[in-house]
Formats: sequence, structure tokens, C-alpha cells
Amino acid sequence: MKHVCSVLLVCCLLTGYSHARAVACSNASLNGGFGFSVAGNNLTLGVAFAISGRFTADGQGHFSGNAIENVAGTVSSTPFEGSYQTSKDCTGTAKFFFPGGVESNMSFVLVDNSNQLIITVTDQGTMESGTAQKQFPSSPEKQSDK
Repeated sequence: MKHVCSVLLVCCLLTGYSHARAVACSNASLNGGFGFSVAGNNLTLGVAFAISGRFTADGQGHFSGNAIENVAGTVSSTPFEGSYQTSKDCTGTAKFFFPGGVESNMSFVLVDNSNQLIITVTDQGTMESGTAQKQFPSSPEKQSDK
């Protein structure tokens, strides 16, 4: 009986493991409206930085949004757009384009059934990270609001 219980436990664990590994992400996994916040330091310029706002991802590798940023105590509103690529393992990269030709690169991990992103800015001379949360995850019709 002890061996049967052990075998059943191992089978259950392996079955759960194989199902967890079977999940694959794609650009379509990042879709809808998200609220986000990223903060840290631009080490090259020696200034603190924070930005928060909202973006909408189209599930095809493009996004756009608006944010409030605070750079060394100067606050401004800024629109942005960009592109992203999501890998099967739910990691990805994104490139943001801001007015005036300013660009920023990020890496991310999709978690919580694609309802959250963990973000790290990957530009040289920066130490910035943050998160993004899907808005209205249980109401798909509200996610398309722009």
C-alpha cells in the first residue's frame, strides 16, 4: 500500500509538471490594456527616474500608451508606442519609442496567466525595474478600451 501511494504521488506530480511545461506564450499572450510602473536610476545621467501609466498591446507585437514620468523631480506627460517579441517560455523584449526620438529597451516575463509582467530596463547605464498589471482581466470587452 505504501508503494502504491508513492507511485500515485509521483504520477500526480509528473502529470502536473508536464502540464505546467506545456504552456507556451506568443505575442498573442500580451494583449489588452495594462497599467504599469517602472522606477530606478539612470546611472549615466545620475538621476532618479519613475514612470507610470497605461498601454494597450495588440497581441501582434505592437503597443501604445500614455504615461506620467518623473525625471530628477521634473514631471511630464508623455505618449509612447513600441514593439515587442514574446518567446515560448513567456519571456520577451520590448522597444519603447518616445517623442523626440528617445528609445528605451526592456525585457519582461509574463506571469499570472499573462495578467502581469515583470519588467527590467535593459539600456546601458540604467538600473530600472517594475511591473505591469492587466486591467479588467475578467472582462475582455473592457480590455480593448484605448
